[in-house]
Amino acid sequence: PVYGNIPPAEFFPLFEENGCIGELDRYIWEKACQTVRTSFEHGHKVVPFSINVSKVDFLASNLADIIYDIVTENGLNPEFIRIEVTESACTFSKENVQRTVQKLHDYGFKILMDDFGKECSSFEMLSELPIDILKIDTSFIQNHDKTKKDKVIMDTLVRLARELELESVIEGVETEEQ
Repeated sequence: PVYGNIPPAEFFPLFEENGCIGELDRYIWEKACQTVRTSFEHGHKVVPFSINVSKVDFLASNLADIIYDIVTENGLNPEFIRIEVTESACTFSKENVQRTVQKLHDYGFKILMDDFGKECSSFEMLSELPIDILKIDTSFIQNHDKTKKDKVIMDTLVRLARELELESVIEGVETEEQ
């Protein structure tokens, strides 16, 4: 009532700092799966959806099992869910991320490398993690028609994804030119 709607980019860092992000994420994952299950039950066509995983979530050694249990307890197939992992998670706890992402992939989840190019892009992580989809950060498309460098980088990342046999998603596309 005092501040109005507060965007996630403003409150997520606070939840990560105070250690509550895992509880919030589990609540959101559960609600998302319940909503999709209800839509299926009512005969609505539902498309695959993504869930974001905080870098702090990877500290839980059983994270893959937590996500798998939430999804399957709601009667959903893991192949229907996309797990978004940010580059920052990969630099935060590399071994936990590798182990967890591999297990999630083995369960049948599609794995996305989110915000690729936003931070210190790790091509090593592209080679070590079972990534299915590369989500290129919105900053490249926002400057696509302004700077040659951003256009070349974006085009190169899309070609890289193709060569690695990954799908690519460019965040923030709003115009036909983009």
